[in-house]
Amino acid sequence: MKHDDDLGGINIRKHFAPKRREYLAKRKEYEEKYILRYMAKPKAKPKKSSSKKLDHDLISGRLNLREQIDKKRKELQAERKSYEKKYLVRYKQPNASIKKSSNLKYDDDLGRLNFRKHAISKRREYLAERKEYEKEYLARYNKQQKAKPKKKAASTNIYKPEEPKPKRDMNKERTEYEKKYLARYKQPKAKPKKKNN
Repeated sequence: MKHDDDLGGINIRKHFAPKRREYLAKRKEYEEKYILRYMAKPKAKPKKSSSKKLDHDLISGRLNLREQIDKKRKELQAERKSYEKKYLVRYKQPNASIKKSSNLKYDDDLGRLNFRKHAISKRREYLAERKEYEKEYLARYNKQQKAKPKKKAASTNIYKPEEPKPKRDMNKERTEYEKKYLARYKQPKAKPKKKNN
C-alpha cells in the first residue's frame, strides 16, 4: 500500500535483505541437520572414568587453553539447545500457518533499524491534524451555505439575455480628448537656461 504523503520514512530494507537471506539460509541448513540428528536413534554415550585426572600441563608449566575453549563450546552448545527446544516447539505444531502481522516480534536482533514506530506516530499526528482541518472546513462550508439565499428553482430553463451596455457617445469622447490635447499644446514650453562661464 503506497501513500502519496512522505512521512519521513527511510527505506533501508534493500541494504539488509541480503544479510537476512544469508542468515535465514544458514539457520535453515542448521535446522535440517538438527532434524536429521533428532530423528536418528540416540546412540549410547561411552561413560567416562570417574578417576581423578592429574593436570599434567600445570605440572610441566605449559599454557593450556583447552579449558577456555571447552567453556566457549559449552556456552555455544547451551545456546543451541535452547534454540533447538524453541524450534522443536514450532516444528511439532500441526500445520501452523505463518501469519504476518504488524505486531509480529522477533527474538533475534538482526541489526535492523526499526522506523515503524516513528512512522506510525507521525502518521497518527498527520491524520489527527487532517481530521481537525476537515472539521473546520465543514463548519466554514456550512456557514457559507446558510448565508447564501436559496435561489428559487426555475420552472423552465429560459435563456435570459444580458442587459445591454450603455452606448458610447463617440462625439462627446472626441471633443473631450481634443480639449485636453489643445490644453497641453498651448502651454508655454520651458526654455533651458544657458550657463554663464
